[in-house]
Amino acid sequence: MRRPAAPLARHLLRARDLIDRAYAEPLSVVALARGASVSPAYFSRAFKAAFGETPHQYLVSRRMERAKALLREGERSVTEVCMAVGFASLGSFSTQFRRFTGESPSAYRERSRHQELPLVPGCYPRMWTRPRPEPPCGDEWAVFEKPGRPRLPIVRSGDRATAAIRTAEGSAAMEKIASRDGTVIAYDRVGAGPPVIVVAGASCDRGVQATLAGALARHVTVLNYDRRGRGDSGDTLPYAVDRELEDIRALVDAAGGRASLLGLSSGAVLAARAAADGVPLERLILWEPPFSVDAEGRRRARAYAARLRELLAHDQRGDALALFLRQVGLPEAAIAERRRSPYWESGVALAHTLAYDAAVMADSTPPTGVLAQIGTPSLVLAGSRSPEPLRRAAERAAASIPDSRHQVLADQDHHVDPEAIAPVVARFAGAAAGA
Repeated sequence: MRRPAAPLARHLLRARDLIDRAYAEPLSVVALARGASVSPAYFSRAFKAAFGETPHQYLVSRRMERAKALLREGERSVTEVCMAVGFASLGSFSTQFRRFTGESPSAYRERSRHQELPLVPGCYPRMWTRPRPEPPCGDEWAVFEKPGRPRLPIVRSGDRATAAIRTAEGSAAMEKIASRDGTVIAYDRVGAGPPVIVVAGASCDRGVQATLAGALARHVTVLNYDRRGRGDSGDTLPYAVDRELEDIRALVDAAGGRASLLGLSSGAVLAARAAADGVPLERLILWEPPFSVDAEGRRRARAYAARLRELLAHDQRGDALALFLRQVGLPEAAIAERRRSPYWESGVALAHTLAYDAAVMADSTPPTGVLAQIGTPSLVLAGSRSPEPLRRAAERAAASIPDSRHQVLADQDHHVDPEAIAPVVARFAGAAAGA
């Protein structure tokens, strides 16, 4: 007999993916709920339990993310951006945008014109603007139950909801391995085909990359893992970049002895270091390694790293998180608002790992000597809508890797659409399997 929880789990994932793709279209919770054969109220509660926001809140978050990207480009008026992301009312758009960012659309666009792209990886804003509180468990879940419907197996730690839902579908389950120093590394394995390991960026756990993993899993086997100190993975002090390289080596062993790496933002820098260190790889794919290509960026990165170490040494984790958010471009009003948010503590819990990514980035300049040691066929990707410093950094990285090519994905910015990057990664990684 088929479990009734699995269809609901699939509908929740499909609804989220539909919002990611069709955020500018009029989407109806009633229609989504009808497809899952549950009431709209029940569907909304289950969606919020899984992803931390109601379907409407998630849709607004996605629209705001896209609006920010369009405003940074500066090619459209605020009204045109409003319509492009699915709002019919300029007043409603402006109100939601101010609530989301702490400033008006016009002020955000003007500030973006004069603000150079932050040099610290920007994965965390996506995690923050799509908050995922720990889902209910035990008796708290009873309010979401229906007669005859088993409980969805939501886990309380690690990947929160997404991996648990995929486990309910039978398509992924958390696995664990021990790295060389004994640290436990947790990961989800999903899909079929040549193995690809996803290396996340700053302060992100594997839950942030779950949608990307799902898109890739239609083509390849994905190992989506929690870097040490995050989610369900352990941590062993003192931290060293070499230990993260050993983690990747252990994951490659778990994948069968060889695999491709997909590194995102600062995770791309870590992936490149692993390739240069001789980890046995089939292919290396780097998405916008956030290197600095100017002297001012180097000075700013060093100042950030020094201040971050100082704050963490005094256990000022909240201030360390605020420093990072400031570095990636959030205005002070938005940071203050997030400090009052119920999701602030989940970010504070990962604050210590900000120092790990700062160590990976070093002074933020392209480590040409390291990149020159990479013998793996490589693909360095950037988005056509990303700021010029990121595009130039990708070009510089590609030029420094001996067997490398550079590709620009049309209509993408730093927070790349999984549906846009997955086929490109799959083709490149699949070429290794056919070689």
